[in-house]
Amino acid sequence: MWTTYSDNNLTDGCWSPSRPSVFFTTTMSGTLDVWDILFKQTTPTLTIQVCEDSLHSVRMHDRGKLVATGSHSGNITLLELSETLSVLQPNEKQNVNMVFERETKREKILEGRRREMKLKAKQQSAAVVGGGGGGGGREGAALPMQMSQR
Repeated sequence: MWTTYSDNNLTDGCWSPSRPSVFFTTTMSGTLDVWDILFKQTTPTLTIQVCEDSLHSVRMHDRGKLVATGSHSGNITLLELSETLSVLQPNEKQNVNMVFERETKREKILEGRRREMKLKAKQQSAAVVGGGGGGGGREGAALPMQMSQR
């Protein structure tokens, strides 16, 4: 999983204690982003402009219904979440586990491909340096001998 590039620096984040697929991040521009990885994985599900100052902290209440943010100027904002964001959904734990397992497999496949490409590039580079692989580089070794005989 990944997101698109943003100039908006993240300052803090935390997982929901009641919804395993939901987490929150705060930004330098004063926004609170709510992410639900079962709904969307590349963009926040909800973005709230909490204040004009940069937010530097986010904390959840133990039951997952309240979220507090702290700004650079020292202001604390307490937000109440809807049931959609605070109550465990049917099969949510199993679905989140499936997402993480799928992503783990995908990462292993991508790592294997990266290693193959790196090895192939290394072999091609060695073939170019060694004279194209025809003769194991003997042509390059013969050249200095010919020069020294003149």
